[in-house]
Amino acid sequence: MEDLIKYFVLLRNEIYARHGYIFKDKALKEFFGKMAWYKPEKEKIEFQKEFHWRERSSIEDLQHLEKAAEEGIRWAEKQELLTKEVIINAPWGKGKGEFALEPLPESREYMTRFTVGTNGDFYILDPNNQRINVFSKEGRFLRSISIPSVFIYNYEGEKTSLVEGIGVDSKGNIYLASSSVVKNGEIIIKMDRKGNVIEEYKFKGRYTMPDIIEDESGRMLLWGRWNTGYSASDYTLIPLEVGKGEGIEVTDNFLYSQDIKPSLFPSTKAFGDGYPIEFTKRDNKIAGFTGGYVVFGDANGRVKEKIPIYLERDEKWGVIVRAPACFDKDFNIYFIDGTPEGLHVIKFTPKEEVWK
Repeated sequence: MEDLIKYFVLLRNEIYARHGYIFKDKALKEFFGKMAWYKPEKEKIEFQKEFHWRERSSIEDLQHLEKAAEEGIRWAEKQELLTKEVIINAPWGKGKGEFALEPLPESREYMTRFTVGTNGDFYILDPNNQRINVFSKEGRFLRSISIPSVFIYNYEGEKTSLVEGIGVDSKGNIYLASSSVVKNGEIIIKMDRKGNVIEEYKFKGRYTMPDIIEDESGRMLLWGRWNTGYSASDYTLIPLEVGKGEGIEVTDNFLYSQDIKPSLFPSTKAFGDGYPIEFTKRDNKIAGFTGGYVVFGDANGRVKEKIPIYLERDEKWGVIVRAPACFDKDFNIYFIDGTPEGLHVIKFTPKEEVWK
C-alpha cells in the first residue's frame, strides 16, 4: 500500500515536472532530475491558468487516490487491534446443527438472529427449520430448540418462522420477539432451556430491530425503535415486565417517560448520528457496533478506539447472510457470514490496547 501511495505521488508530480516546476522536496528533485526531459525553471505554477483541464482533473483524481490509500493503511493498522477467528462452521441442510436456506426471498438474503449466553453458548435462529441451534463457545453443536407455533407461518407453500429478536438471561431462559404481523404480531415469548413457554409479553405498537438484553441488575429489557402510528421513536429500552397481562399501549408519552431509558450510553457522539445497533457495558467500559465500526469507550462516552469491521465475501456465493452483530460479556464481537458450504460465526477479539 505504501508503494502504491508513492506511485500516485510520482504520477501527480510528473504533471508539475512536465511544466518545469522546481521541486523543493529533495526526493522529488532527485527523482525527476534523472529525467532527460525535465527542465526545472519555474518556482511557482498557477494551477488554473497553466494546467490543461485534463491535467487538473488528473491531479485531483490522484490526490483522492493518495488519500484513500493513506486511509487504507490507517484502517489496516487498526485491524491489528483485533484478532479474528472462525468459531462455528455449520453446513446448510436440515440435519443436526445445520441451517436450511430454503425458502429464500427474491432478494436472496438469508435473515437470522443470534445471541451469546452468559456462559458463552451461541443461540442461532434457524428460521426455515423452525428451531434454534445451540452451540458451545468452542463451536460444538449442543442441541436444537423448537420455535413456538405463534412465530411460524407459510411462505410460498413452505413453513418458516419469523423471529426478529432473541435474548438469553443469566438463568438460561430464552426470549424471542417478533414485530411483524405473524398471527397476533408484536409479541415476546419467554421459554425455558427446553423450549417450554413460561411467559408471554404484549406491546401494542410496532417496533423495528427488536433485541432483548439483560441489564446489570438482571432485568430483561426490550431494545428497539417504536412506531406509534404517525412517527417513530429513537431506539429505546423498555422493561419486559410492563408488557405482562393484557399488554400496554405504547404511546409517545410512554416512550419518553422517566421509566424508559433512551440509551445505555450517557453520550452517543462516539457512534455518529445514530444509536449503536449492538452494544455491551461492563466495569465502566462500553463497546458498541454501528455503521460497520466497532467503538470502544468508557461509561462517560469517551472513545478509546474506533475500528472498522470487514467480512470477506465470496463473490461466487449467491446468498447474503444478514444478522446483527453480537457481543459477549468480555467485549468480543461476533458476526455471522455465509459461504456455499455453510453458515459461519466469526469472532473478533479486542486487544488490551483498545482501552488505552
